[in-house]
Amino acid sequence: MRTVVLDDELAALIEAEQDLEHATRETLVMDLFRRGKVSSGKAAELLKLSRVDFLHRASDLKIPVISLSPEEWEGGEGHHGRVAQVVVDTSPLIGLHQVGLLWLFESLYGGILIPPAVASEVAPSLPTLPGFVRVQALTKPVPHAAYGIVLGDGEAEAIALALELGSDQVVLDELRGRSVATRLGLSVVGTLGVLRAAKLSGRIPEVKGPLAALVAARFWIEPTLVKALLLEMGESE
Repeated sequence: MRTVVLDDELAALIEAEQDLEHATRETLVMDLFRRGKVSSGKAAELLKLSRVDFLHRASDLKIPVISLSPEEWEGGEGHHGRVAQVVVDTSPLIGLHQVGLLWLFESLYGGILIPPAVASEVAPSLPTLPGFVRVQALTKPVPHAAYGIVLGDGEAEAIALALELGSDQVVLDELRGRSVATRLGLSVVGTLGVLRAAKLSGRIPEVKGPLAALVAARFWIEPTLVKALLLEMGESE
């Protein structure tokens, strides 16, 4: 175990050893999450927070919890018609639920699947799942050895379920989770990709309002990304 030595002046500013330990741990974990070294699920585990509480805390610190991949920028309206076997992680479910757009999953995909770990993570915010959200248990153990220690249970189960079912898409907002899913050959889209597809297909009139609502609901998005997406959607001021 490594030891960090503080000078007397800095140490004197720390009110209690517990405060120092908590602040140091949070700073380190948040930095790992910001740099895409761990997922929000793993970060939440390390800080002993619920997944949603971690997402909100990261957003309060202006650390983006939602991103958009180059593949999503290049995509059009997404799939024509409805897509079967779409697996969704916690963040997109909670985010779209909190801004009143959870119905987009049904409109775009007909229905979605979530693994038990995701169901547990969303339960405090979404105790009753709508009919188009189905909990699907895995028939095989999650191959943690393939994922390392960087993913939490929600992301790991979502990716494992998508692989097991040969899913058309897995919906993830995590930088680390998206990296793992892509490396394993899965098609990945996130909350912003869902909003983009909904606007391009005429399901919603704009993305500006939903983006602002997500940020207000403590789902921080990098301002430059918001600006670029609004520009692409023809909604920039």
